[in-house]
Amino acid sequence: MKIVLHTSPWDKSGKTLESLIRNRIPGVHTLISNDLGQLKSQLCRPMNRISAVVGVTSSVQDLDRLLTMKSLFQDTKLILILPRPQKPDMASALELNPSFISYHDRPLDDILLVLTKIKEKDKMQKY
Repeated sequence: MKIVLHTSPWDKSGKTLESLIRNRIPGVHTLISNDLGQLKSQLCRPMNRISAVVGVTSSVQDLDRLLTMKSLFQDTKLILILPRPQKPDMASALELNPSFISYHDRPLDDILLVLTKIKEKDKMQKY
């Protein structure tokens, strides 16, 4: 299974999540995206077969930038990590039709569990 972890290069939670995915979900190949150009390039390659995108956002502006690419998320599961549980953030996030939403101050275990479930479903669809 391949996932894209879209995060700012200076965001510590993105680096922590990358390490946790590598250590706790075997068989997952994680591609890192630090800007929208990289994200678009990774999602536009059908041979990449991206199963999920984890978007770590730090502002409503980050969500708005992701909204410009909404059509690229149609064939992938989208997991969003928002900075805080506020209405403007949630409204923008829901426009992206994510599979799961979490927040920076929450444990990352829930995201790992969701990724594990996505991996299991992908495995079942291959057989």
